[in-house]
Amino acid sequence: AGPISNNISGPQLDRNADYNDIIGMLRYADKIKNENIGQKIEFPRLAFFCTLIKRKVFDKIGGLDERYSPGNYEDDDFCMRAQLAGFKSHILKYVFIHHYRSRSFAGDGNEAYKQRLETNQKKFIEKWGASPEEIWLQGKGIIPPELFIPYKSS
Repeated sequence: AGPISNNISGPQLDRNADYNDIIGMLRYADKIKNENIGQKIEFPRLAFFCTLIKRKVFDKIGGLDERYSPGNYEDDDFCMRAQLAGFKSHILKYVFIHHYRSRSFAGDGNEAYKQRLETNQKKFIEKWGASPEEIWLQGKGIIPPELFIPYKSS
């Protein structure tokens, strides 16, 4: 399960989020909770900036695929494997989380971030045979890989 947010891609984006400070954000989040209580949307992909995942999902499909390290497309890959293993994901319309977006990568600059996106999209397409948009939004078939990704041992 994942929240809606002010700064995210796809259907998790809340285009109505409008506030100027932390108090305004807290008021907005409370308004969303009260207006949308219990509402959720089933969608095959969640952005992993803030996600709740049941332990049984990890037990069945393993962890994140580290070929996407340090980030981008690892969440798409995990969601694809979870979906193929019979799990569903939901966007909780009553949970709003502010997202600063990509602060983990901001120090590398926009060009490096763009390059990482392109590189990892290619890795995703190599693995699955299509991009996430082609698979989930256009119904393109996939190349089914191994679903289980073992945890990296330390």
